[in-house]
Amino acid sequence: MPPRRLSFVAKALIAISFIKPESPITQTVPSPSPGPTAAYGEYLAWHASGCAECHTPRDPKTAALDVTRLLAGGLFPFPEEGFVTTGSNLTSDVATGIGGWTEDQFVAAVHRHTAAGSHARSGR
Repeated sequence: MPPRRLSFVAKALIAISFIKPESPITQTVPSPSPGPTAAYGEYLAWHASGCAECHTPRDPKTAALDVTRLLAGGLFPFPEEGFVTTGSNLTSDVATGIGGWTEDQFVAAVHRHTAAGSHARSGR
């Protein structure tokens, strides 16, 4: 994974204390055996990539993650290089998430960094 870079909006939200930067990681997080398991998926989403931090809704007043709606989509748009995203819904919901996607569509979207809704709604 390349080093994380904060977007301008993320820096602004930190500056006004809306979100707090994560403390530096000081301990190794052990990786479960790679494979199609919930434990490995959780490790990837929370520790290896940080997907859950942007793709999980936050409380608009406290910015705390709403862990009752994991990966259901972020609330606030923020710009990244070449696009603006809100942290799309990555749940299995067919209407609003990626439930209708094939594995190939998911892998292609991750590699291209495209918004989830662009494939789910278009049927590509």
